[in-house]
Amino acid sequence: MLNLDDNNFNHSQMPTAISNFPMLMSLNIAASSFFGEIPAILGKLRQLTHLDISNNNFHGPIPDSYANLTQLQTLRISGCNLVGPIPSWISNLTSLVYLDLAFNKLDGSIPTSVSSLKDLRILYLQNNLLNGNLPQLKILAIRYNGFHDVIGKPENGNIGFPDLRILDLSYNNFTAIDLSNNKFEGIDPLVGKLKGLRSLNISHNMISGSIPSSLGNLTLLESLDLSDNKLSGYIPQQLAQLTFLSKFNVSHNNLTGSIPQGPQVKTFDITSYEGNLGLCGAPLLIKCGKPKTPQPPDSTGEDDDSSDTGFVSGLDWIFVVSGFVGGSVVGVVLSDIFVTRKLAWLIKIAVKMRLMKQKRETGRRRNRIR
Repeated sequence: MLNLDDNNFNHSQMPTAISNFPMLMSLNIAASSFFGEIPAILGKLRQLTHLDISNNNFHGPIPDSYANLTQLQTLRISGCNLVGPIPSWISNLTSLVYLDLAFNKLDGSIPTSVSSLKDLRILYLQNNLLNGNLPQLKILAIRYNGFHDVIGKPENGNIGFPDLRILDLSYNNFTAIDLSNNKFEGIDPLVGKLKGLRSLNISHNMISGSIPSSLGNLTLLESLDLSDNKLSGYIPQQLAQLTFLSKFNVSHNNLTGSIPQGPQVKTFDITSYEGNLGLCGAPLLIKCGKPKTPQPPDSTGEDDDSSDTGFVSGLDWIFVVSGFVGGSVVGVVLSDIFVTRKLAWLIKIAVKMRLMKQKRETGRRRNRIR
């Protein structure tokens, strides 16, 4: 193991002598003020299982020599001014579990070969210039990219995201999202920020909690399918304001209260609401009586970090984020504890901590230059 992270090497190039340790298994030179092209010579260290060269003043594409690092489990090249596409040979890294290419200038689509990385569980790609389709993961953060059009299941009909637990799609340009028939357990209110969305299908999941009223912000939405979940509470009145909505389905949940009334809502068939014994009002034949308790006020949910709406408890895997302890990876076991549907909040904290760490490292580099 060789750990040189968080040093000031006075903006020198990485010493080539590092490649003289062919049995080296872990190398960390993060935030060490190295500059020049991404060091291709590291491709000689074929026994590496962990490589972190993030947050240096490197530039250029990901070297092809890294295709030789087939033992890698962790690869971090974030904040290194990477350019060009993600290489298709990334599929050679068959042991890869954690891949961080965030805060670069990568462009093009995510290669389909990424989906062949059976052990890959965490992929950070935020703050790049990427577009295209998405692979199968447990944690996927792709905010601030150029993704657009449709997210859906692959053409062969197999489930596209069977193990995904954390999904951050914010600040992209999607028009349709189909995540039906998966294992999602909550809706993040931040989905209301996908203002260009026209179709959202998250039916046949395990989503509990209430429907986020922030969905009412999706003013271009034409199709919304939340059926066959475990949703409870009221249908937000804001959904009645979606004037383009032509397809709406919340059937087979645990929803209660009166169905919101609006021009579009009146056009939906009774089957859109069936399987919710607590619902009343048109188009159902069940009339609403006088409510015993007033309906709670709706909130947009856009800036409410304390909202209980979102991902829920009951997950039995490890939630991993970076940037909490000196750039190391921190695993937080969420099984068998009371999480109270705060996973969406944890996502925000993870991203905020990452951004704060990025700013601190940039500040240190500037101070060293002075």
